This record gives sequence, structure tokens and C-alpha cells, in this order.
Amino acid sequence: MKNELQIDGYWWLPSIPDNKIAGTFYNTSNQYLKVFGSFYPNDILSSSKRESPSIILGEDEKGNKITLIEISKKETRNISGLFSILQYQIQYCIKGIHLNSINDLIFNEIEFRIESLTSWRNYYPVKHSIPCKNDKLTSDFNLSYSASSEEKVYELGNEFELSINHRAYPREIHKEEIIVTQYHIASIKSKNNKSFTELLDKAYRFKFFLNMATVRQNDFLTLNLYSNELNDGAKTPKTIELFFNQKSQAGNYQITGDNKKYLFDFLDVEEFFPKLIKKWFSFDKEMMPIIHHLINSLEEKNTFNSTDFLIVVQALEGYHHRFINPKKTDLKVRLKYLANLFSREIAHFSDVNMQHVANTRNYYSHFYKKKNTIIQGIELYHVTKKLRYLLICCLLKEIGIEIEKIKIIMQKHLL
Repeated sequence: MKNELQIDGYWWLPSIPDNKIAGTFYNTSNQYLKVFGSFYPNDILSSSKRESPSIILGEDEKGNKITLIEISKKETRNISGLFSILQYQIQYCIKGIHLNSINDLIFNEIEFRIESLTSWRNYYPVKHSIPCKNDKLTSDFNLSYSASSEEKVYELGNEFELSINHRAYPREIHKEEIIVTQYHIASIKSKNNKSFTELLDKAYRFKFFLNMATVRQNDFLTLNLYSNELNDGAKTPKTIELFFNQKSQAGNYQITGDNKKYLFDFLDVEEFFPKLIKKWFSFDKEMMPIIHHLINSLEEKNTFNSTDFLIVVQALEGYHHRFINPKKTDLKVRLKYLANLFSREIAHFSDVNMQHVANTRNYYSHFYKKKNTIIQGIELYHVTKKLRYLLICCLLKEIGIEIEKIKIIMQKHLL
């Protein structure tokens, strides 16, 4: 999904299958379909007045079935030519199947590769070693692969389960070199068939967890769907590829293996990961806006402004209001209460003046006159970082991590 995609083929509407027109689907910085002609026979001029179709079906040069979903039209007309050129903005491209509706209950598994998952899992079965003889390195080497044969599956509740598996394969084999790629890939399965959007929602829920754990935005690299109904008894399940544009436009992904700046990796929480991840997936609509605010605050930006501060403070205020005290209370009181939950073990928040934080929130939210002390400039940036860590501590506590363990996690990360 990080690579650009181009599909040349024929396209048609499900209601008019006999009128196929040529065009090209592009997944670059924008995702769109460009077609030459109209989906409506003998009705070229009036096509601009029609509503955009909900689904467009297609087939590429290799016979692969394509479904395009959630479509809006951006028209480019060639008035002096013999045919019109229409451009449709596409939300989802599903390669390998024709769907009748976005709500088709066909799929039971979504498999995805995601940035930082491999380094967060922090487990590399492919190992390279150089033996020693007489306390000296030799010119020999050993290349080994040792992975656990037992696949770990984590129950997520509501008939879903998660697995994280290691993959390794030789990318190229030459006389002079052997290149081996190893990575981890996650899979979420359902006992019953679901729509692809419901499975995608579960994949996003795991992505939000990984964003918090790594303290950065992570994009999907690949997304594949599977269905028992499409296998036809085959041993190898048929892979359905899912493409869509992601909001985060990070640079080209590189596997660095550097997890020193992560909040925690898998090994830090392995002993209680089954309970932790099940709790994370159990969060309802009350918690999700707070999680979204935290994830938005992790977005890597070239500049910092007051809205970055407001996002974090709003999430903290909302967390306290929804889960601790729903009564009307001053923001300063709410923030002090949350800080006091951790201040004995984590001194990182003790020097933040919550009255000044409240004054600053009021100033930037309502642009009152500066009657009270507010935080500005580089100091506001540093205070926002500390408040973000306080929000993370609240979420770690909410998913069942004890404060002593939160202390260890935070001390490791803040070193």
C-alpha cells in the first residue's frame, strides 16, 4: 500500500454489465479511476448530471476481478473530441473479487503488514553468526532459522482472534550474495463472515495500539482479505488485496530494528499481553474519541502550534469526565487528579503547573484577554509532551497495566 499502483482494464456498472469501457485505476498520492467514455450508452452528455455510482466493477489484463467502492466524480471533458474523459475519486479498491455491496458478508480474515510491527515484536528467527577458533574470528559463518512452531492466538472477544506471525524468505539468490527478508505480519480472524469494513475497523484498532506503543504513526504496508467461500477446497486460500489512501503520508518505510524510542515493545508486556490486547479491543465508543485524540497528537509534524496542545488537554479532560467524575469540575482539578495518580511513581509530571495549563487552554480555545499566566513558545511544546505522556499513562492504566509496571515503562522510555 506504500507502493504506487496502476491497473489498466475494462470497467462497468453492475446494473449495465454489457457496457464495458476502457480506463486506468491509479493509487498514487490520490486514488482515482480515469475512463474514456460513459458508463451510460448513448447518454454521454447527460452523464455529468447523474449521481456517482456506488460501485464500479472491472477486470484487468490478467483477468483479475476489481471492485471500486465509495466513489465521487471529478469530470474532465473533451468537448471537441469524440468521447468524454471522466475521473472518479475512489475510496476503496478490492482486487480479486466482485462485490455487490460494501456490506457483503463474505470475509472471515484480514491480514496486514504494518510499519514498526517487526521491530516492536522484537523477535528475529533468522540469525547470522561467525564462529571463533582459538579466540579468533574465522572466515566461516552460519545462517540459521529457528522459529517457534507453536502459533500464538489471542482472543479479542466478540468472536475475533489475533495472531502475529513471522515470515522470512530469500528475496534474491545470486552467486555472490543471499538476501533474506524477515518481518512480522498480523492477522485478525472472525468465526463468522463479516464485511471488509468491519474487519478493516479491527485492523485499525490494532494499528492504534501499535501507534501508542511505538509513540509514532504507523501506516499499513499491505492489506489482504480471505474468505472460506472463495477457496473451493484449495489448500492455499485465495488472497484478496485491499487498497486505499491513508491519511498519514510518512516517508518511505525502512526496517531499522531500532525500538529504543518506543514506549514499550512486545517483550515488555509479553506476560500480560493476552489480557492487555483483549481489553484494548473491548473499548467502546466512550473511549475511542480519547484514543483518536492521542493518536492525532502523535502525528509527526514539521511545526508545533496551539491546536496540538488543545488536542491533548481535551483528551485528558474527556477521560476524567467520562471515567472518573462526570460532574462539572474545573479543568485544573481534573488535571491535578490525573497527575496525582502517577506522580508518586513518575515525577515527570510534578513540575507542570496545571493552573497555567487551564489558563492556556481557555486562552487558545476562546481567545480571552491575557489576564492570567499562560504558557507560550517552546515551553508550551515541552508541556504538551508531558501532558501527552500523562494521557498515555491513563490509557495504560485503563487497559489493566499496574502503576508499578507503568513506572518501569515510562522510565525506560524517558531515559
